[in-house]
Amino acid sequence: PSCSLLLWLCRTGLGWPPAQAVVLEALREYYPEGQGFLVRNLEVSVEQYGRAMGLRSAFWILLGAAGFFVPLETAFNQLWGAPKHRVYWRNQAIGFLLTTACCFLGLLFVFGTAGVQAAIAAVVPVEFLARGLRYLALRGVGLAFAVTAIFLFYRFLPNCPVRSADVFPSALLAGIVTEGARSLYLLVLPQLELQKTQGPYYISISFVLLAYFLSFVLLGGAFLAADRARAPTVNHPDLGDLSPGERP
Repeated sequence: PSCSLLLWLCRTGLGWPPAQAVVLEALREYYPEGQGFLVRNLEVSVEQYGRAMGLRSAFWILLGAAGFFVPLETAFNQLWGAPKHRVYWRNQAIGFLLTTACCFLGLLFVFGTAGVQAAIAAVVPVEFLARGLRYLALRGVGLAFAVTAIFLFYRFLPNCPVRSADVFPSALLAGIVTEGARSLYLLVLPQLELQKTQGPYYISISFVLLAYFLSFVLLGGAFLAADRARAPTVNHPDLGDLSPGERP
């Protein structure tokens, strides 16, 4: 649904073809299976129902995605030693804000990649070299997007005070490992033969499996960040025995 929203914004709201091309290119690069089927049906859906999409549709898309943060906060609170969980409505409010922030990051990813690719096309005359640089731009900006989103999760989702200095190194590491794990998964995916075992659902199952494996990377980075926050500091060694929620 968020991809539909982005494509609608780039095609109908902004009318900028390079940005629309980046959205489709990112789907072909990052979605694990059935990219042609996904892109084709996504374009048809936006073409048919794009006029009916507005703020109300965007609100329900963002609200639905915010449910992801309910179990994630529980895990982060356990890792950071938070004294208690947020009440449901506060969790949903934080999740909605984080989802909205990620959508804005997605727009920055699209605009930034489109701008860099346009600059490369204008400066580099050799098509083969320009194609390689455009691909590197897509992956580089995508890595920056992943690191920033993970940093926001680590920084604001736990229900206790968290320092940016404690979570940024882990967010950077988790973003890099996420890219590596995704590439490894794409290499192993054909050997799983999901189309034989999952039938018409193999496209969705391939994405769910990818999200399942990447969730371990996300939680592993959170564990490192929480462990770093609990470590004694040079200036305040007495803080080492306190949980992050008990630190001043």
